[in-house]
Amino acid sequence: FTLVNTTKLKQNKLKPQPRAHLTKYHIVIFFYCSIEAYRQYHKLQNVKPSIYLDVSQSWENWGGIQPESCDLIVNINMMHISPLACTTGLFNGVGKILKPQGLLLTYGPYAFSGSITPQSNVDFDHSLRYRL
Repeated sequence: FTLVNTTKLKQNKLKPQPRAHLTKYHIVIFFYCSIEAYRQYHKLQNVKPSIYLDVSQSWENWGGIQPESCDLIVNINMMHISPLACTTGLFNGVGKILKPQGLLLTYGPYAFSGSITPQSNVDFDHSLRYRL
């Protein structure tokens, strides 16, 4: 189960980099294909195929995922750059679909006491904000 933040894509707020000609369709397909290729190459039976979902929507709209059916959910590079409704929706939904003792792991260039470190995360955060 992989969460992909698509709110910005739906709102057409993702700006392509110079000389890039990407559409919402290309970006979403890239995520799906990349994750699926990795799953197949490594023969990962314990990783389900990616699904398209909008975390700002109720978990009941997350592609039929059943309550308490996930052991682990990984959320990467979403919370620091998306609207608060996405983070709220993520925590509300994950609270319903994680098994007891299940884990939500998040990653991103988060700020602590107002500072982002190391410099690679500062640069990455700037690059993401430039795309908005």
